[in-house]
Amino acid sequence: MRRVLWTAELGGALAGWCGVYHTARAGHPTVLALHGFTGTALDWYAVHHHMPPEWGWVAPDLPGHGRTPWSALAPPTLEGLADTLADALGALPRPRVLLGYSLGGRIALTLAVRRPAALDALVTVGASAGLAQASARDERAHADAQLAAQLEQRGTAAFLRAWNAGPLFDGQRGVPPAVRRRVNAHRRAAPAAGLAAALRALGTGQMTPLHAQLDRLTMPALFLAGERDTKFVAAAAELAAHAPQARAQAVPGALHAVHLERPDQVAAALVSLMRA
Repeated sequence: MRRVLWTAELGGALAGWCGVYHTARAGHPTVLALHGFTGTALDWYAVHHHMPPEWGWVAPDLPGHGRTPWSALAPPTLEGLADTLADALGALPRPRVLLGYSLGGRIALTLAVRRPAALDALVTVGASAGLAQASARDERAHADAQLAAQLEQRGTAAFLRAWNAGPLFDGQRGVPPAVRRRVNAHRRAAPAAGLAAALRALGTGQMTPLHAQLDRLTMPALFLAGERDTKFVAAAAELAAHAPQARAQAVPGALHAVHLERPDQVAAALVSLMRA
């Protein structure tokens, strides 16, 4: 029987964090799954449902999200977050799979180039290596700061309604209503101040671009994107072109949130990667 604690406190390197864990059966992989901006550990519920029951699963609420306070992150930088998660990953039994979506995918890539020995396989969904041009990073950081101010003014619930109504998330309209309700209820637990702090510190504009370091990704890697999410299909292809054991895959019919729109295909891709 699976052991799944949806609101458990996590220990070790993630003391003070909340999330989900399911212990692996001996010899089977353990996945560390990182959600996107405004998301929580419960965003992975459907993917986890489709995974082999022998696999382990650790999915934290990232700082500022869900039930993990922003104050749980020290130092409050993307690199600091990646190092904390690398310590947590390194304490898990092998083989270890790092999985990240969007913001979580950028964190996963940062972790993988900084601490490649901590993981045995890497999978990202809708992720990129960052913005290569300093001017583009400055522009994005300014836009994120404005968005963070709106979040603080409007509150989490109102912000989430507007955020999820954007064209990037049109594909979520096909997600079963019960799943959407479960996911959104947990997302609303995040205080607006925590989400705003996370956006200011962890947004794409704050990310050190990784293009010149992708050859450090020597582990088997898979970069997923929704077929209809053309920007990130191109980003996935760019990642795969520079990582020695990587490939890119477009998921048919999906937009950006592939893990919610096509969770069975994300799970199948994970299993296929580890059985190759």
